[in-house]
Amino acid sequence: MKKSAEINNMACECFKKTTALFKERISEKIGESLGEIEEANFEHSLWHFSGGDHSPVAMNFKFRYYRKRKNGELESRQTKADTLCMMSYCPLCGTKFKGDEKRPEAK
Repeated sequence: MKKSAEINNMACECFKKTTALFKERISEKIGESLGEIEEANFEHSLWHFSGGDHSPVAMNFKFRYYRKRKNGELESRQTKADTLCMMSYCPLCGTKFKGDEKRPEAK
């Protein structure tokens, strides 16, 4: 069984509470036919190596386009240019995330 990524060190507990609520409600809805939960978490989870207080998830902004060839025609294949939208505020309660930890500068 996979372990879910633990959501720690946040200004609010919304993601932890919402994850538990979704897991409970979906499990109740499935009922007796639920064998084992393989994974139950938000997609696009983030790890911030700089530490501090950040949103544990990001929204994916999907962007697909066709490149233009030198002759002006469009290529037949699509090109992906997706990017992640990181949140400064909790999308569930509006609490501001504090951002990166302030570390003392080396002298």
